[in-house]
Amino acid sequence: MIQPPNTVDLLVRNATVIAFDGAHHRRLDDGVVAVSGDRISHVGRRFEGTAKRTIDARGGMLIPGQISTHAHI
Repeated sequence: MIQPPNTVDLLVRNATVIAFDGAHHRRLDDGVVAVSGDRISHVGRRFEGTAKRTIDARGGMLIPGQISTHAHI
């Protein structure tokens, strides 16, 4: 497993995250997505590092890296 960096540029927390693990979509309530530069560096239930900027997305849904315009979620 790749470890995310300790400090990221952006951390979006408290979102309902719909993540794709390569085979299935997973729903993470109160999930986090970390971004370093122009890359998603972490998707999960929590993030132990620090962020230069944090967005509280409570009540929102986040689908990181979703490229396909035809996906059944």
